[in-house]
Amino acid sequence: MKKAVLVPAFVDAHAFALRYAWLQGQNNLQDVNSIDELLRFVTEEGKTGLFIGVNVKDDLMGDKLISYLDYFPNLLYVLKGRSGLRMAMSPRMADSLNISNRVLNSQEVFDVWEQVVDLSHKSTSYQDQLQLLQDSCLKLGICAISEMASEVKRAEFLRTLEGKEDLKIKIYQSLYDNEGNRAYLFERLDSFPNFQLGGLDLYLDEPLLSGRSSLRGEDSISLNYSTEQLIEIGTLANTVGAQLIFHCFGDSAVGQVAQVAAEILGEVNDKRWRVEQSQFMLERDIQALKKYTLLPGFCPQQAPLDLAYVESEYPQYRDKAYPFKKAFEANRFVTAGSAAPLDELNPIRTFRIMAEFLGADPAAREIALKAISLYPAMAMFMENEIGSLDVGKEANFVELNGNLIKAPSEILNDIKVQRTYIRGKMEYHY
Repeated sequence: MKKAVLVPAFVDAHAFALRYAWLQGQNNLQDVNSIDELLRFVTEEGKTGLFIGVNVKDDLMGDKLISYLDYFPNLLYVLKGRSGLRMAMSPRMADSLNISNRVLNSQEVFDVWEQVVDLSHKSTSYQDQLQLLQDSCLKLGICAISEMASEVKRAEFLRTLEGKEDLKIKIYQSLYDNEGNRAYLFERLDSFPNFQLGGLDLYLDEPLLSGRSSLRGEDSISLNYSTEQLIEIGTLANTVGAQLIFHCFGDSAVGQVAQVAAEILGEVNDKRWRVEQSQFMLERDIQALKKYTLLPGFCPQQAPLDLAYVESEYPQYRDKAYPFKKAFEANRFVTAGSAAPLDELNPIRTFRIMAEFLGADPAAREIALKAISLYPAMAMFMENEIGSLDVGKEANFVELNGNLIKAPSEILNDIKVQRTYIRGKMEYHY
């Protein structure tokens, strides 16, 4: 291995791990280009099951297909294209989900998503899904991943497998703004650490491209929680030792987190509250990261499309959108996650996009590499085990066919994982 290029095994600190695993267990429509091909594919693969397509052509996403679905009683397919997320299904599948629409738009898809995942378990067990997730991660050189949107029952299942698998999974329970959800979760947190959640995941506002929050002005308000509610949640989480993750897409969200941190944490702390998907930051937000030791995280694969929107609609805010470098300089820390399956589970692609923003010099590339290895390990309180090639840590490392630090930008896309080692044992070979 003298000529091999070795790097620490990657860590994805922002993914919807079980949703990604579920997709791997379904029939993939990604290469289907027409309705005729879709029908042929479904016929060949059988008339039952769930069929998934990502980045498909938009003409497959309309209502035209609905007339064909009667021939496939158990068919449900999900397509993600440039115009958004769509879901279509047979009448029987719609009845099983207790919905009347047979073609759903993005918001409707999210409303029934968990029901759809539950349906898939009839053919793909949790154990099978975990194996598919682990196999995918080993091929990509990933040794640890966050589960950012786990239901309680799935979180408990994953905990039963902790320490038995090569892939480390840290679970963050999503919390939505309704009294029943909060009351239930508070009840569970009272038994912490028996429940052993890594932390709570809160969506403070909507994504930049939703048109509901970001970039309407420096103080636009479209927040899911009041500051008082967040103080209540944060106080309990802090008492039981649960880490908090805030999804801060819009103008006001990071400032709101700063208010809560000032109330609960003070200025010196190691609680590692995480400010994720910070698509937009004012200078005061950058200062808040430093003052309250808030850890910034981005999903770089979303940046090109979002920034095109900013430059078209709000050019005056261009320097405040995706401020990777300024966010890093606040605490000498930044993470780069995938948001898979919304985007591609591919650390090298994430690295390449982040490196484009940080710069091509070796120092900037080192930051981008640590953003997919050491820094996410720190964000997940795992830096003593993984994230770097240091004595005393697990021997988790990846052999690449190129040098991420020195390679010209135009050939970064050609760098691939050749081997993945977990605890010193080769678990994947290209």
